[in-house]
Amino acid sequence: MSTILGLFFAVCIGLLSFVVYKPRNLIPSHMLGHNVVDRPHFFSPDTTLALLDFVRSFQTIPSSQRDAEFTKPSREDIGEATDMPCTNPFLLPNRNRTKCVFPGRIDVGRHYIRSGGSEGAKETYETATSRLQSFLLYLFDWEKYKITKTLLEDAAFIELGKSVCPSPTDVLDPFQLNLIAQVPGQTVATHIDGAYFWGATRFDFPQWLLAAMVFSGLFEKSFIHQVQIVGYFHQWEDSTRGGDFLFWNTSSDKPLLARPTSRSANAVDGSKTVHSAGVYMAGERPPLMPPTSLNDLVYNGDGTWSITSDGKVLRTYSEDMLRFSVVYRARCFPNEAERARYHAQTKSDVMSLESILSVFQRDLKERGIRSDFEGISPYDMGILILDTYITYPYSPTAILPYNYCALPRLMPWTAWLLSPICP
Repeated sequence: MSTILGLFFAVCIGLLSFVVYKPRNLIPSHMLGHNVVDRPHFFSPDTTLALLDFVRSFQTIPSSQRDAEFTKPSREDIGEATDMPCTNPFLLPNRNRTKCVFPGRIDVGRHYIRSGGSEGAKETYETATSRLQSFLLYLFDWEKYKITKTLLEDAAFIELGKSVCPSPTDVLDPFQLNLIAQVPGQTVATHIDGAYFWGATRFDFPQWLLAAMVFSGLFEKSFIHQVQIVGYFHQWEDSTRGGDFLFWNTSSDKPLLARPTSRSANAVDGSKTVHSAGVYMAGERPPLMPPTSLNDLVYNGDGTWSITSDGKVLRTYSEDMLRFSVVYRARCFPNEAERARYHAQTKSDVMSLESILSVFQRDLKERGIRSDFEGISPYDMGILILDTYITYPYSPTAILPYNYCALPRLMPWTAWLLSPICP
């Protein structure tokens, strides 16, 4: 008996040592060392008030898991689509709610639920997915709005953008503006932004596939650099609310950070620099919002906002309890000729899904990860790509950087064991 117990404790100590000393940051070197700029007083007070009025004018802001409704990619899947209802935890309804597919940012949600984010939180799947569902508006038609046109054509934006774009970059090509609202207890998971390649964008393919293309380094010759500016237009100044902007720009396990103070902004190429936001008002929890439901943040017109799920009000917040940010982006080109060449692309210039997958398959064979892809299902191919290439960092502070409380979603029989210790 003593021999068995000794062996048991030896195995436990070995596993604990592996967890404690395993590197938390395995971001590939080509995604490190890029310029990040923080400006504490980037916006004028009038601009932040104008942005508040602007976001109110939309009345309803959908949750972030519905991003495909805005981008409408010509391909939402790589062939893994199955019939409704969605019973696989890694498949959710597509934008038309006709098929179950990998969500556009499965790379982000899957890692957050597995890791508990930069804090290493131990929470149920339901709580974790509710934390992730910030409310987000994509504006690709930014030129039609006076305020967005002003922001993206402002000399300060152009100057700040050029400080992030690789030199020499003389031409910025604005293409997108996002408005984001978070309620207490929400976060932005560790991620990279939607990448652009010559012949592959978020309008052509799922964003998780584009993220894998960035991480792999196999498509660098086609990669298009960009700049994003993240600015904060909420009116509160309470530095204890958290929600810091975190970014991994070195091989250190510990991220660098910028505070989300009102009127501040930071600039980074978020499509190649891994970043996230800490939990905003970490002591709070958002209401549970099933990711398969239609979840929205609705402005009530009286200084309050309500979360609704399939039309049912879950909770109402005063506006000064929300964290508001604006994100605007531009592609970086060395000259006007390259910018014009990008916009002159046609459907014939778009990469084929088969050519992208063949690049991954060839590399996986060379690595010795898998020798034969005959008969592999699209679902299994997608999971293999996610597991092999996308290496978001794990919490630098949690002793155990894995969210074991979400395990019952994959293994229901563990619920009885974990329920006493999982909130």
